[in-house]
Amino acid sequence: MKQINKDKENINTLLQLIKDNPELPILPMVATEAVCDDSFSYWMAKWGRAKIDKYWLDDGRVYLYNEDFETLVDEWIDDNYEDYPNFTDEELQKKAESVINGYEWVEAIIVYIEQL
Repeated sequence: MKQINKDKENINTLLQLIKDNPELPILPMVATEAVCDDSFSYWMAKWGRAKIDKYWLDDGRVYLYNEDFETLVDEWIDDNYEDYPNFTDEELQKKAESVINGYEWVEAIIVYIEQL
């Protein structure tokens, strides 16, 4: 019974987000466990949590702003610190944040699709 209530809560949250934000695209994020292999055309899954966030695509990978921003900043610093030898750590952090914020982030309703 607890799982049924959680499933209903997830669906109600998604529906409310859609109602409140009809202009936003919906981005389903499918868990790898929900698709075991490619032997069939479709797999059954269930609605997971839903939220509003921003996403950015790079070489087929999806980055979520609120989950991946700090990782992207750290990676940018690791890859570019030699190009800014006179920057302090704080200046380099601000530069990296500015660059990452300049990516083409798209606001969307993110809905997780989970294994049954």
